[in-house]
Amino acid sequence: AATFTINLASGSSISSITPNSAAVGAPAFTLTVNGTGFVFGSTVRWNGSSLTTNYASATQLTASVPANLIASQGSADVSVSNPGAAISNFVTFTINPPGLVNRAKVLPQFVFGDGWYSAIYFANTSTNDVSFPLNFVGDNGKPMIVPSVGGSSTTVTIGAFGTAVIEAPNSGPLTQGYATAQLPQGITGYGVFRQSVPGRADQEAVVPFADSSRSSSYLVWDDTGFTTAVAIANTGTVRVDIFVTARNSTGSQIAGGHIFLDPGCHTALALNTLNGSFGYMNGNRGLAEFDVFGDSGQFALLGLRFGGAAFTSIPATGQ
Repeated sequence: AATFTINLASGSSISSITPNSAAVGAPAFTLTVNGTGFVFGSTVRWNGSSLTTNYASATQLTASVPANLIASQGSADVSVSNPGAAISNFVTFTINPPGLVNRAKVLPQFVFGDGWYSAIYFANTSTNDVSFPLNFVGDNGKPMIVPSVGGSSTTVTIGAFGTAVIEAPNSGPLTQGYATAQLPQGITGYGVFRQSVPGRADQEAVVPFADSSRSSSYLVWDDTGFTTAVAIANTGTVRVDIFVTARNSTGSQIAGGHIFLDPGCHTALALNTLNGSFGYMNGNRGLAEFDVFGDSGQFALLGLRFGGAAFTSIPATGQ
């Protein structure tokens, strides 16, 4: 598979690109670059050649990508340059073998340092060698540097029936955000968190990938001696207002409140701390519903349950 990489000028950054994959032989398309710090005159370039670029706002550019640039597998460097400014961070686009369709997946929590380690495992169950982008985004919606991969993104290349792992060791201060990937057909995987606390055995949890474009999601919670936490990423291009409803085991609403996230941003919190009413979760169990409040927006959600030294993931379902 081929990749292209996007750099932004100094003082600007990318939160997402759409699309970030295509199959060999696909028609020409418009690439949307979302981020911050764009200016009138910003230009998207492909291997040093300028693409026809439209300035939409300080947070969005669009560029026309002709079909001949994705006619074969290989690699291409794409950058965004602001007038008189340098080029900066990388985000990757994948050109897959013919017929392979990528699926946008998110690991809604990726954390390392201050006692935490994260890893992402991938397996290629197809008969094709594939490459795909893996991008890391911080709480603030800006690219998150992961020292072990040498930046805020990497290209994962796996041979037929091969595997790969991307690790972020427990080193330095706490750094958290989320990871996004365009998984080609036949690629599966999961994440692993490990918490290390002096004086007790390390604890691990396996966490699933989430869909990147939910507008509604549900998870079952149990705060009878446990604590339910959530990690949420705004994977869209607009500010999102997520209304959270907590119901007890009889279906009665016991709490409600809003979580606001700017485009590309991320948060992680104990659900019973969202506002005063969520204190009623203590000693209860039930269902939590997360819905986009308003006409637009999307998010990815992960639930975690903590009980003493142990923790585990909570699968989230949705629409």
